[in-house]
Amino acid sequence: MPDRTQPRLQPLPLGSADFPYAEAYEDNGAPPVFLLHGFLMGRMIWRDNLAGMIDFARPVIFELMVHGRSPVPEHDEAYTIPHYLSCMDRAREFLGYSKVFLCAHSLGSSFALNYALSYPKNVHGVVFTNSTAALRDLTKRPDHFPPDEDSDRLSRIDRDSLRETDAHPTKLRFVSEDLRETLIDEAENLDLVGIRRFVRNAALKANVRDRIGQLNVPALLINGVRESGFQPIRDWAAEHIPNLEITDLDGGHSVNAQVPEDFNARLRAFVEANL
Repeated sequence: MPDRTQPRLQPLPLGSADFPYAEAYEDNGAPPVFLLHGFLMGRMIWRDNLAGMIDFARPVIFELMVHGRSPVPEHDEAYTIPHYLSCMDRAREFLGYSKVFLCAHSLGSSFALNYALSYPKNVHGVVFTNSTAALRDLTKRPDHFPPDEDSDRLSRIDRDSLRETDAHPTKLRFVSEDLRETLIDEAENLDLVGIRRFVRNAALKANVRDRIGQLNVPALLINGVRESGFQPIRDWAAEHIPNLEITDLDGGHSVNAQVPEDFNARLRAFVEANL
């Protein structure tokens, strides 16, 4: 069982109405790893990874706009991926690092890959889990969400429609019940107006498949093999993403939380190999 003793992280003093919540472990001399969670989740998806992670990394956790302790801005620009990437880079500069590692779960992988594509000189390497949002073929499978131009359907996103998405933590399996219930409670309390803005300006624009061939930093996909629907994308990624390693683990969509010790071991090996 993972060590549930949680390292203490302190908020970064960069907050504003337009800056996503971020917190960092004390400077332990280890390389920084920026952690990003998926849609309808939050920082708690990393709970069972953190105690082991501080042996080889300095975790810096970001929460997507609307999620967790992040603000719910009232204007669309604050939700866009370029704005989020600029906030991540500001955090890197504030912490005093020329380069960071990125480690991302689900939709967070889109933000990590976008950052690596946009700021390659600032990245040691990027690790990501199963992310249909980032890598699926847009011509073959419809979105979980309505098209960007369908404002009427976007306006009808509600608690029930969110519960129907694959991303909702009610669908999370192979994790402890207390973690699952915590994530469900957080998802049930998300601001719906903010979620609609987030979907329009970030989730619907998260796909990087058309330019992932430009990735020029080391990359590792830690694939949860129990998510059968992602496996064709995993095979596509193996053929089309430069500098990509793939590790297959006996988990599902949230493989980092489902097999945290195995996940951490592979993350550690990647970090140590790419410093």
